[in-house]
Amino acid sequence: SNLIISDLLLKLDNFEKKHEFIENGLTLNKLAIKFNTNSNYLSQVINEYKEVNFNRYLSELRINYITNKLYNDKVYLSYKIETLAEKCGIASRTNFSNLFQEINGIRPIDFIKKRNQDLENNQILQSHSA
Repeated sequence: SNLIISDLLLKLDNFEKKHEFIENGLTLNKLAIKFNTNSNYLSQVINEYKEVNFNRYLSELRINYITNKLYNDKVYLSYKIETLAEKCGIASRTNFSNLFQEINGIRPIDFIKKRNQDLENNQILQSHSA
């Protein structure tokens, strides 16, 4: 029913806003239980309204979250790839690197190098204009 769908969409929205997707070992079943629904129904809603399957949905949320952190919080730039993977709920470093590259079109290590260079260049520009 539409009521159930809008309830699930609201729960997914809160799940995204509160960054609950970074929880390690999160599965469709665990999320369905948390949302008080069945996994088939939740899967269907994600497929239809998010236009991806559950695993892809979770991966994109996690990689976008960590990409944002790398971009806006300098401390993340000093973390090892394993740590970054952990921080966004991805268990394997390899899986993290592959997903990061697939979603961002650049390996995490190269993203970090580029971000550090950009920050250095900005500092140089600022010190020259000061």
